[in-house]
Amino acid sequence: MIDFSKKLGAKPKEKKINPLEIYAGLDRKTDAGPLRPTQERVLQEWNANRRNEKNLIVKLNTGEGKTLIGLLMLQSLLNEKGEPCLYLCPNDYLVEQTCKEAEKFGINVCQFSQIERGIIPVDFLNGKKILVATVQKMFNGKTVFGINANYERVGSVVLDDSHACIDSIKSSFSIRIKKDNDLYDELLELFYDDLKKQAQGTLIDIENGSSELLQIPYWAWIVKKGEVAQLLGSKTEDKSVIFAWPLLKDNLEDCEAFITGNGIEITPIYCPVEKFGSFTNASHRILMSATTQDDSFFIKGFGFEEKDVVNPLTDKEQKWSGEKMILFPSLINEKMSRLSMIKLFANEKIPIARFAIVPSFYMTQDYIYEGCTIANKSNLKEITESIRNGERHKLNVLVNRYDGVNLPDNDCRILILDSLPIWENLADRYEMECREGSEVTILKQVQKIEQGLGRSVRGEKDYSVIIIIGSDLVNFMMNHHTASYFSSQTRKQIEIANDLVESLRQELMESQDCLKSLIELINQSLKRDPDWKAYYQQEMNSILENDEKKHVYSIMQKERAYEYAAYNRNYEKACGIVSEIIKLCAGNPQEQAWYQQILARYKFFISEMESIHIQKVAFEKNCRLLYPQNGIDYKKMEFKSGEQLSNIKQWLKKFHNYREMRIKSKAIFDNLSFGRAANHFENALREIGEMLGFKSQRPDNDYKVGPDNLWCGVHNQYIFFECKNEVKEDRNTIKKSEAGQMNNHCAWFEEKYGDAKVCRIFVVPTNILDHKANLTHKVVVMTPKLLDKFKSSLDKFLMEFKDYALSDIDKNLIQEALVTHHLTIDCIKKDYVEKIVKEKV
Repeated sequence: MIDFSKKLGAKPKEKKINPLEIYAGLDRKTDAGPLRPTQERVLQEWNANRRNEKNLIVKLNTGEGKTLIGLLMLQSLLNEKGEPCLYLCPNDYLVEQTCKEAEKFGINVCQFSQIERGIIPVDFLNGKKILVATVQKMFNGKTVFGINANYERVGSVVLDDSHACIDSIKSSFSIRIKKDNDLYDELLELFYDDLKKQAQGTLIDIENGSSELLQIPYWAWIVKKGEVAQLLGSKTEDKSVIFAWPLLKDNLEDCEAFITGNGIEITPIYCPVEKFGSFTNASHRILMSATTQDDSFFIKGFGFEEKDVVNPLTDKEQKWSGEKMILFPSLINEKMSRLSMIKLFANEKIPIARFAIVPSFYMTQDYIYEGCTIANKSNLKEITESIRNGERHKLNVLVNRYDGVNLPDNDCRILILDSLPIWENLADRYEMECREGSEVTILKQVQKIEQGLGRSVRGEKDYSVIIIIGSDLVNFMMNHHTASYFSSQTRKQIEIANDLVESLRQELMESQDCLKSLIELINQSLKRDPDWKAYYQQEMNSILENDEKKHVYSIMQKERAYEYAAYNRNYEKACGIVSEIIKLCAGNPQEQAWYQQILARYKFFISEMESIHIQKVAFEKNCRLLYPQNGIDYKKMEFKSGEQLSNIKQWLKKFHNYREMRIKSKAIFDNLSFGRAANHFENALREIGEMLGFKSQRPDNDYKVGPDNLWCGVHNQYIFFECKNEVKEDRNTIKKSEAGQMNNHCAWFEEKYGDAKVCRIFVVPTNILDHKANLTHKVVVMTPKLLDKFKSSLDKFLMEFKDYALSDIDKNLIQEALVTHHLTIDCIKKDYVEKIVKEKV
């Protein structure tokens, strides 16, 4: 029987709001000790001075316990205000990890039921427990939290791994239609003529399944938005449309669309996160960020102010955390190539847990050949559990998982970072292609790489060896310009890596067993050599903080401002802000062109004639942008006498030293390979033309008509290339459609250059022409074997300059090297090609 008399006059128990006191009173498990010093200092500062801020970034070293800090902040706010508190993670894996952490520390949390996924837990709504969920659960057009005016009130939100959350949120606003969906064909038909005017050859390749990318011109998209709305509106239950359609349907004119041979992506220029009132109107929005991450993207992604980004909550007493021995094997010895490193670390006799991160499934082929395990959503948990049970003989491969996977301590002692990250998001991929080398795109690349570097070192005492392979990634990290954008911690670790490279290179002068020396160095980390540990600590303690990016912050705020104005159809205001940025980009024509295309888009709503003019100006500065509606005059290439050797000298002068030139050239040669993305291949071919001193163009890319690549050499001799490097290498014939493309390009060349001397080259795996196909002109073939022969000659050519200062190479030496290695234009036309043979029926 209940004695109600005892309840009379009873006062409710006062709840603690100081997070340190809360932690002291939790029923923790025995392995959950006291707070770390960093956690104490951060929570004390927050509680004393910053708990009332609406927007807050908590910025700490990886593995310093941000999850517990976030949970304690939410528990403190929950105790103080009794309002619902939400902890968001970028994926299900981290939701599970967070709930385990909460249980370990005795913090009450809840999750969505696996059975009733659409019902918000009552304990969360009543302020009894913290709700842990994925960011996708809130940010989608069918969210259970509601959108626009009809939303669930949330008091405080923590976003864990906030940079990964931004990508997830952007994805939730996008419609992705696969090629096998009827919508793909319907949209392609709707915009076929518009795309054909952009790049006829590329469009044909896309129809044949190429990964090449085209943007649907904004003027066609805006004019036909009604037809688009009808197509999408009739398929609102389609899984590719259902979750994003409610967010996009009323602002299709603010969207842009891209097409590849695999699918179509429709994505908004401005992501209106304010539609999600549960997040936007929360009293507290706390973003968790790693020290190595650039937070400028929070300005556009979440609407944070510059003051929020420059004033994060940090532990000022800790400069760095954990130990990373970063190694560049190919710089120690060129024999230690990407493939040799994969073979080495795939060896099942190695009793150490190790992972590789690759940018795409295509890049896993070399690992599969060596018997490695490809990790995915369904088997990752099983892999990590088997590692913890002592099964560490396999090299495991993560595909494009630069974030959201934590591999602490013995889960991963060797991490391989293989090649530059690739963007799955087509809008980002388009921006990368159009703004190559811009500050914004470099920062995006840096962010992905630093996320990858952080997978295997998750705490102050954690350590890992990180092997960097893939010439494009090596070039990016070692290039003076791009390396300067990394965080101070990563820059110092690259400096240490450089020092290790030089030390090993000197050692190899005496001992030529480079693999043995590499393994010995790796073991100095893995076996905890005290001198290595002391050296690493000494170097890391000398870090100088210098990560100010105020210019980027300003640009990000302006970008958000014009995107918001255009989203609300205030195009005059949007044009004014974009014009301000264009003025700031004076001296950088490529960046100016990017913003001029944006200006042209917004002007289209005001004056179509003015828009066409601005688009033409933009395209003339950067021919990777949209081809203007009224076309543009083609610029013929002509060669001046003696120009080739001067051009080669200028190309060599671009590099600080021979090593930097070799790193860059290796990246170019790797991209010039069958199986690589067409854009990378064709760009590498353009760069090789410049390397050899020729005038070099990509007519199909630059003028949306003509062959993929065109070189102009001495005596105005020309070579043009039609590249089919993405096709399967075991194919038997050159197809009829490909022969038709070549015939069109031959006609285009005659129209532009008349009877000029030209060598027409098909870069394709076979020299056999389909019996149904015909060619109107003499055409030769460069097969994979001949391409490798060509690259080998180029490699030997560059090696001739090893002992010379690149700033002042004698022209006679260059000419001698060209002749010696069969790289004059006459040699290229006969030594690296073979005749085409008609298929026998």
